[in-house]
Amino acid sequence: LLSDGEMLKVVLTLPEILCYDFDGTINPILKFLQDHLNLSNNELREIIVSSPLIISSYFNDNINPTLKSLQDHLNLSNPQLRNLTKLNQQIATYSFDANIKPTLDALQSYLKLSDNDLQKLMLNVPKIIGLSFDDNI
Repeated sequence: LLSDGEMLKVVLTLPEILCYDFDGTINPILKFLQDHLNLSNNELREIIVSSPLIISSYFNDNINPTLKSLQDHLNLSNPQLRNLTKLNQQIATYSFDANIKPTLDALQSYLKLSDNDLQKLMLNVPKIIGLSFDDNI
């Protein structure tokens, strides 16, 4: 899946990956991302190289609930969630309740956006999801 140079980048960013159980830790995360977001092998590779920390995230405690909550909150279709995740690979590493929801709620309130307008904004500028409203927006 990864070239030697890409694997080196991932290992330098996340050295503990060398101690992970591939079948028990890494493979379920990769399989979920690929299946749930309908990613090609190349798209999955791009996400892993761009955001290796996704591999260290806890699947049941973080990745799955974060993507599900984000999809529900913004009323996203599966293709929309896929595109959002491809454009902001770090989304799956954030806590929905601690990071994403407060930003979305503050932004929606401050700009007086409808749910539909908030969805459109996030689909067009997904990097906003990773920002702290108070510190960055």
